[in-house]
Amino acid sequence: MPIIAPIPLKQKMCPTGRCDDLGLCPDCAAKLDRDMIRDRDWERSWTAWQTPADQREALRTHVVARYGARYELIVPPAPRRRRHKES
Repeated sequence: MPIIAPIPLKQKMCPTGRCDDLGLCPDCAAKLDRDMIRDRDWERSWTAWQTPADQREALRTHVVARYGARYELIVPPAPRRRRHKES
């Protein structure tokens, strides 16, 4: 699961004055929602949470097709390192 860095609440972050409870403007909130859908984090995505369970993979496919597979806002998880077995 990707880690979301804490966001300090500053007025500069949301110049429109329309911030959500996380301090995100509407554009960034949409990016975070798409990132959660890409990661199949259905419980944290507002859009996926409202989508029936049998249609969530189709929603993810649509998001990836329209916006790409790369995360837009969150930091992707670090690749796991393989441990070498010592004989």
